[in-house]
This record gives sequence, structure tokens and C-alpha cells, in this order.
Amino acid sequence: MESYCAKQGWEFEIIQDLGSGMNYKKKGLYGSRSHKHKKIVDELREVAKKL
Repeated sequence: MESYCAKQGWEFEIIQDLGSGMNYKKKGLYGSRSHKHKKIVDELREVAKKL
């Protein structure tokens, strides 16, 4: 996943420990560009399913 993100030219941070899961509605998860970042997370989720 890390190499895929790098090849896309995306700035990213790997979250190592998600505990019981992610709260995608939590304020600040995606920063000030929340719509763009959510779209990227959704796309990464689809890529991860194919791996």
C-alpha cells in the first residue's frame, strides 16, 4: 500500500494501529481537505481489496 501511494505521488501517513476500527466521521481525521482525503481513503480501500 505504501509503494502504491508513493507511485501516485500522494502525501500519506500510515496508521499502524486502528484498534477496533476507524471512525471516518471523526473531526480532523482527514484534515482541512476532508472531501479530497475521504475520496483517497475510499480509493485505497478498493485497492486493498484487490491485493
